[in-house]
Amino acid sequence: MNSCEDIRKIKSENEIKKIIFDKREEYIQLMKTQSVECNDLCNEINKLESKLREKFGFSKDEDLTMFPEIKFEEPKIENPLEETEKTKIHNDLVPKHV
Repeated sequence: MNSCEDIRKIKSENEIKKIIFDKREEYIQLMKTQSVECNDLCNEINKLESKLREKFGFSKDEDLTMFPEIKFEEPKIENPLEETEKTKIHNDLVPKHV
């Protein structure tokens, strides 16, 4: 490698380091300004969540992001004709006294 290439490499490494440093500083500043907005937003979300829990009767342990599990019992259907048929069969089997 000649000295000219070394100088370009060093220059490019320094540029890369500067870009990384600048972006890091930019990120730090962004986090400082957004943390206040994030706290306000988080507080608003917590207030809304509390209202939902109170309004719909959720406990603090329940996860509001999950769809509720709904269980249905199979309805018992009674056939009115079935009772009539039982009576008829019973009457046919029981001897009648004359």
